[in-house]
Amino acid sequence: MSSTQTNRQINCLSSFPNPATFAADAADVYLSSHWQMVTDLDLPINLIAHPTIREADGLALSSRNHYLSAGQRAIAPILYQTLSTCAGEIRAGGVIDETLDTAKARLLAAGFDKIDYLDLRDAVHLATSTGASADDRLLVAAWLGETRLIDNCAIGGG
Repeated sequence: MSSTQTNRQINCLSSFPNPATFAADAADVYLSSHWQMVTDLDLPINLIAHPTIREADGLALSSRNHYLSAGQRAIAPILYQTLSTCAGEIRAGGVIDETLDTAKARLLAAGFDKIDYLDLRDAVHLATSTGASADDRLLVAAWLGETRLIDNCAIGGG
């Protein structure tokens, strides 16, 4: 996300009552840059990351979910299941690149059409992580039909 896009989003937020609350998946992808800009520019906005709310089967609640067919909806929970498994393997000392490749293959075999990314990232700066720490996060964006699902999982736990 460019600094211009981030600034526009923050300017929109300033017109809403404080605080602005984001799901953890949005926090990982967007709020890192938002927090930095709010701090750098001393903006009067209070950003709060809230844990992702999930269905009983693990699928993150999202307005995108209603675009899924019944068959796609049955596949969708595999996204978070795969992230959780991948995080456990990395915690146990699995080779990161091999673990990520296996997870991508599992998603495609389960019926996902395309994976935009499945990466291990530093949770603060979103830089690619080469040595897993408990603060790192797995971030994923994958397609089921015309619907792009995003999710994340902490390496230190779900």
